[in-house]
Amino acid sequence: MSILVVFFCLYLLSMSSQTKSSTEEVGFYNFKEKAIDGNEVNFSRYKGKVCLVVNTACKCGLAKNGFATIKKLQENFKDLQILLFPSAISTFIDQEKDSSEEIIEEIAKSGIVLKDENIVVFKKSVINSSVGIFNWLTSTYEKSGWFNIKSIKWNFTMFVVDKTGRRVDRHDPTSATYPNVEKSVNKFYSEL
Repeated sequence: MSILVVFFCLYLLSMSSQTKSSTEEVGFYNFKEKAIDGNEVNFSRYKGKVCLVVNTACKCGLAKNGFATIKKLQENFKDLQILLFPSAISTFIDQEKDSSEEIIEEIAKSGIVLKDENIVVFKKSVINSSVGIFNWLTSTYEKSGWFNIKSIKWNFTMFVVDKTGRRVDRHDPTSATYPNVEKSVNKFYSEL
């Protein structure tokens, strides 16, 4: 019986190391996502750059402050790569505009410069999925989100990805204020 327990424990250890290495193998730079204009964006273009990844929703009560934080980061960090992912319709109680045009118009109204080459708005995304960029972000972040749960609880959760594409700082909507996110961005800019 004890041999069975030992083998079971070894099996669990091997599975956890396989999961970790497969997460590392995927990596931030291996993702490809569709921009809101339909063009595919290969994340390898972000190598060596600090990135801000945000799930957005134009009709959310957090939109005004969330977009204001993004705008200020865009103004103060000219080479920060900003990746905005509007929430898919049913993800968080239908808080996103219906059409791509309405989403772009609403983001532009917030003062965010969309013609900037460092910002991409992506197609509506299912945020809490077992695959894709947000799954990678939530599983890569070393600490947990609200109540030690890694899934994204609400709109305007902000992730700052370092220049190597390996380290991630997470800011849930309650901590996604400009000073907090700025601190993460500065930390990753100061690293080689």
